[in-house]
Amino acid sequence: MSAFTGILITPDSTLQAELEKVLSRIPAFELARHDRRHYPNRREMRSLLNVHRPSVIFIDIADIPRALEAAKEASQHDPEIQFVAIGKQLEAESMLTAMQAGMREFLAPPLTVDETREALNRLRQTCEKRLVASEPTGNVFCFLPSKPGVGATTVCLNTAMALAARPGAKVALLEFDLCGGTLDFMLHLEAGYSVRDAAEYGDQMNAVIWERLISKSGRLDVLRAGKPDPDRMPAAAGLAALIRYARRNYSFVCIDLPGAAEGASREALRAANRILLVASPEIASVHMAVRSINLLKEQGLEERLALVVNRTNALAQMNRYQMEELLGQEVIMTLPNYYSVLQRALALGHSVIRDGVLGKRFAEFAEILTNPGVTKRRHSGFLSYWNRWATHKSLHNICYRRCCAEPALPTAAAVAFRISGHRGVNFIWHTGRHGRVGRTLTRGTQAGHGALPVTPAAPRTE
Repeated sequence: MSAFTGILITPDSTLQAELEKVLSRIPAFELARHDRRHYPNRREMRSLLNVHRPSVIFIDIADIPRALEAAKEASQHDPEIQFVAIGKQLEAESMLTAMQAGMREFLAPPLTVDETREALNRLRQTCEKRLVASEPTGNVFCFLPSKPGVGATTVCLNTAMALAARPGAKVALLEFDLCGGTLDFMLHLEAGYSVRDAAEYGDQMNAVIWERLISKSGRLDVLRAGKPDPDRMPAAAGLAALIRYARRNYSFVCIDLPGAAEGASREALRAANRILLVASPEIASVHMAVRSINLLKEQGLEERLALVVNRTNALAQMNRYQMEELLGQEVIMTLPNYYSVLQRALALGHSVIRDGVLGKRFAEFAEILTNPGVTKRRHSGFLSYWNRWATHKSLHNICYRRCCAEPALPTAAAVAFRISGHRGVNFIWHTGRHGRVGRTLTRGTQAGHGALPVTPAAPRTE
């Protein structure tokens, strides 16, 4: 538990010594010392608050008018400050007046450790509830890859750039893939500070420190992952404080994550407004996406989850409707497979696609994220109807195979690979004796549950 700081306002040196003795036995609280032995005026109060930045003010209410005036000055400077009134004789009228001034906790000498600790715990809980209630929502987007290599970093970067291009938007890009550091190469960033450095500041982060830590790339503020260092992993509390600072100061925060089970991902996933699971229309990617979805469900985060299908094309192993059926998640965006365009952009020193079909899709994606009520209109023609019908039929005990005329393979027997999917759906890939390739989608994994047998394709007639 991090230290809870406070100051004492009293002209009574005996009361001060008593309180200091009690608080010395409460490690979670730190009492800042100062040399004022009177009720401070406005200028002195502001000086105390700026220097010590207390969360709690213990105030002696022996002189009610002056105590209330000091409390009023402190509240005007920082409305989040909590007060503990201390008095030898707390009359009903004095207590009511103090409560109206915002004092919710009262202590009377002789002070005890247990009573003081309980009062501080109640104040801490109040501060935490206010912090959660005051946090802005709807601006933290976490990009989570179903497996390495599906292009989640590229999607995160281009989406962040598309968001930054919107009028009045202020966007931060945080790279939490601490063993990767791909953004350094993609954005040609010079060596500098990283997420590890920022997390060490925790709640002490301010605008001056932040400007020293980030790297600029156009209108985007980037916090690099830095050089991989397994011996220097940031603490979870530091990452949580880093995200809180970023979301308070930016319209949108895009976070590139390594995986759902990674330590650096947990705090980000809990803080995220949307978790964007990036997958490709491939068997391995879908299989690993199932694992990530199950893990997010265990953490109660499934309502924030949405699916982004990257590298789609007409020859893909499955379409968006099949992926929605298998994974049980809505696909909010599909991105075409323009691999050559991306590679050419990298060769020219550009990593952001602003023009062409892919650039327009990222702009559409930014529109969907900034306006949750807006969704990409799906085509309603015959092709869409056929895709949905074929998807529905193929996933309900309808077997279909796609054969290809490739050279014969020296396979003596059929080889089958089974990957468990969502809702009991299985992918079965098999090769026949003469290299024919077939694909089967079935329901049920046990005998007697309607599963279709794996049968090799018939040999070709030469």
